[in-house]
Amino acid sequence: MKFSLLSVLVAVFLFDVAAAVVAVEATTRDETSDGPGRPPRRTLVSKKTTTGAVPAPAPPPKLLFVQAGTDCVLNPSATKSGEYLFRATVGTATTFFSERPDRLADTMTTEAFQNQFDHFFVASNPNVAITFSGDNSNTGPLIGVLSRPRMVDSSIMEYTMSQSESQAKVASIDQFLKTSGSCSIFIDADDNTCVVASGQYSGNSKYPKEYYNEGTLNNPYETCFSKNNMGVVSNTPGATDPNDYCWSHSYYDGGDSGWQPCKPKGFGSAAGSVWGYDEYGDFDDEQGDELCGAPCNEFTAATAAAEDALAISGFF
Repeated sequence: MKFSLLSVLVAVFLFDVAAAVVAVEATTRDETSDGPGRPPRRTLVSKKTTTGAVPAPAPPPKLLFVQAGTDCVLNPSATKSGEYLFRATVGTATTFFSERPDRLADTMTTEAFQNQFDHFFVASNPNVAITFSGDNSNTGPLIGVLSRPRMVDSSIMEYTMSQSESQAKVASIDQFLKTSGSCSIFIDADDNTCVVASGQYSGNSKYPKEYYNEGTLNNPYETCFSKNNMGVVSNTPGATDPNDYCWSHSYYDGGDSGWQPCKPKGFGSAAGSVWGYDEYGDFDDEQGDELCGAPCNEFTAATAAAEDALAISGFF
């Protein structure tokens, strides 16, 4: 029997196609059978898959601070070489605004700024740029590092100031020792995050703003929390075991939210929640800081709005 070249090529082509189909079928079958005598199931996998992950909440805005000063003066420290004391009459209010992309601005009392300084700048002390005005021939800017703020009276602030080598290349701090007069003090961004506090609870705790319906709290504050099984839910005063309490600072959420309490992990009224606002706590210096326990050491990752909605929905 004679075969033409064309018929041979067609036969080879058809054989290759059949082999490819068998190979594809074998590789797309599920290796798990439905039982004896039943063929394995084929599995279909979509090329488009979604993880269903919830996007992380946006971090709170970073804040920068401005103080307008009069009688600004710089003196060398009498106790430590390389440190200076910078003093200025800055008034009772300190202005702050957010880094971009947020467009926020507000004021707080200068006393609150001084009290919360270590919390605002947890990672490191802030940089500062001071510009002098008036008849000074040396207007600056003087760039350095601020630490250890101290209120001399209700409107006069004194900072410890130092300078890095890089900052000194712009203008040495020593050339400002004879400079005085009005000045503008620009302090760089704070951390504005919920971190474990240090020291003791000061007793400056506030109820959350929604409880009194007072609107935005303009100043940062501390909040005392107690465990939900202690009486916040059953409306009886809680026990005095310090382990049943913790306290935290606040952070600035901007807009109508203002300052928000740093809520411990497990906060809320839902089943299984651990912490709630200490309704019987030291809001009027009645309980004493030793009864609010240690600083809270973990914080909820939910947004302020979501946590507030949870609290309002039935906690009080």
